[in-house]
Amino acid sequence: MSDEKRAYLLAYDVCDDKRRAHIAKYLQSYGERIQYSLFYFEIRPVRLLQIRKKVENEMDCREDSVLVVNLGRVEQADDAMEFVGRRSLRDVEVPTVI
Repeated sequence: MSDEKRAYLLAYDVCDDKRRAHIAKYLQSYGERIQYSLFYFEIRPVRLLQIRKKVENEMDCREDSVLVVNLGRVEQADDAMEFVGRRSLRDVEVPTVI
């Protein structure tokens, strides 16, 4: 597994308000909220595995769902996404995780 940062989109559909709020707060510490239930990350693959494990532990797999999209290397993300409307990739500020 490469240690190179990659860009990911993560979308969730969580039924319970409390679970949804907890998951969203956790995700905001690693990525940028693009839309209400959509986050953008620039992270290493090992960090994504940690995030997925935490989210899976928080969600109810009988009711909730999460979609993870690998956009490739961070440099490729600009070509992989197209915004229509008021936002653009330049508006995205992903937090730096040390």
